[in-house]
Amino acid sequence: MEGSRSTVIAFELPVQTTLSLKVYDLNGRELATLIRGNFPSGRYRVNFTAQRLASGVYIYRLSTSSGISISRKMIVLH
Repeated sequence: MEGSRSTVIAFELPVQTTLSLKVYDLNGRELATLIRGNFPSGRYRVNFTAQRLASGVYIYRLSTSSGISISRKMIVLH
C-alpha cells in the first residue's frame, strides 16, 4: 500500500453526550460520518483514512447534542 493517508482526530468529553464527527469539503458538502452515537465521558481517538479524497483542504466538525460544535481544517496530501 502506498503512503499512509490517514490521521487521528483526538478529543475529550467531560460528560456523556450524543455526538457526531463528520468531514466536509469547502463547499459544505458532507463527505463522511466518522462516528455518531451516545458516548460516555472520556478521551477518544478516531482514525480517519483519506484515500478516497483528492488532495486539498477539508473541514471536520464535532457536534454534540448539547449544542457544542467544533470545526477544524484538515489538509489531505497525496
